[in-house]
Amino acid sequence: MSRNDFLVVNQFTVTGTKKPRRPDLVVMVNGLPLGLIELKNPADTQADVWKAFSQLQTYKEEISDLLVFNEALVVSDGMNARVGSLTASEEWFMPWRTIKDPESASLQSQTGPRLLPPLGGRGDNSVAEQVRRRGRRRGGAGAR
Repeated sequence: MSRNDFLVVNQFTVTGTKKPRRPDLVVMVNGLPLGLIELKNPADTQADVWKAFSQLQTYKEEISDLLVFNEALVVSDGMNARVGSLTASEEWFMPWRTIKDPESASLQSQTGPRLLPPLGGRGDNSVAEQVRRRGRRRGGAGAR
């Protein structure tokens, strides 16, 4: 990790097919744009994560060159956040995982980083567990 250069750019302007576009945050590792975060104003009652998701669809059409190396897309309205891949539809954008115990968060700031439980652990709300549950409900992949 120490040999990598990390940069998060706010309002990164990209020449689009119709006009310049400015994604809210572009996450770069060694100069490659690996993540894109689209944020909506939590004070705007008309804005939600799905408006941010819709904005990502515009970026896919108009500034697709920015997304060639993309690994993750994040949308948030300030209250809720979801993460998905470049080809994910709305149903595959999963809620962002958070630390459930606020006291452990304050303890973490005093003791340094803390690893979250592995994805797919028992009783968790991870992306892997949600995919398994969704598959069981539909009788598809992940059904037991």
